[in-house]
Amino acid sequence: MLPKRKPLDEPALVVLGYINARHLPPGDGPWALGSSMRVSAVEWGFDWGGTFLDRNTHGETVAALTRAAARDPRVALVVVPAEEHRPDGLYELRAGGRLVRVVTAAALGGRRHAG
Repeated sequence: MLPKRKPLDEPALVVLGYINARHLPPGDGPWALGSSMRVSAVEWGFDWGGTFLDRNTHGETVAALTRAAARDPRVALVVVPAEEHRPDGLYELRAGGRLVRVVTAAALGGRRHAG
């Protein structure tokens, strides 16, 4: 009889961040927001896939975010700091053949992933 093998751990799901620079409060830098979103995602069991900072790019940043989500099937969510930061006002992005939910950082707190 063969010895039992330890089951392989599944890789953690990935979260991407998105910040719309037009909606940053005066004096707030995007790096502090991005860093806090990353820390929250990791604390909740997700891997961090990076932050996309939109500085009035006329849709190019949203397109890059969508391509990144389509390339990695582990991308489960896009997190934004607040409602007004949603990419193009969307609650979901179509990434390849699947939908990726867009949630606020506050909502991420209720989404623990056992990774």
